[in-house]
Amino acid sequence: MKANALLKTTPRSHDEERQLQVLEYLLVSFLGDDKKLVSVDELAEDLQISNLSIRNPDVYMKSTLIAGLRSRGAIIVTGPKYGYKLPKDAKDLDVYVRRTHYNIAPQIIRVQKLREALSLATLGDYDILSDSKYNYLKKIIDSGIIDISFEQDAFDLDDE
Repeated sequence: MKANALLKTTPRSHDEERQLQVLEYLLVSFLGDDKKLVSVDELAEDLQISNLSIRNPDVYMKSTLIAGLRSRGAIIVTGPKYGYKLPKDAKDLDVYVRRTHYNIAPQIIRVQKLREALSLATLGDYDILSDSKYNYLKKIIDSGIIDISFEQDAFDLDDE
């Protein structure tokens, strides 16, 4: 969803209201300098998060505000250095997808290895992914689309 369209929605909670404030801040920052990354600290300062009784502001900013916006359709990329911004072009999107890939694929491989080890240890009697809440993981792993020999490329994403 485009940032402008999301900004026109009516927030249903304080978190959604803060999400829209974050998005507006990112949009203003993008319009001023489309390469600028906005740090979590800068966003927290703008929202005056320190004035709220939030136990872990950094986690709140990332898991509730940024992740919440992404879940609502906002396209927010994590830059090659620390910070967030609205994407300028396909390269920004590629860097974001690549960083996400390099976080997700190894985690899925670890679950796959755990599953195999438990299967061997129990002579196939136990499957850690048998609970229906893990159907998506089971489908990904059983499909074989992520090669267990996956290794990250030798490039440094910070140089992008």
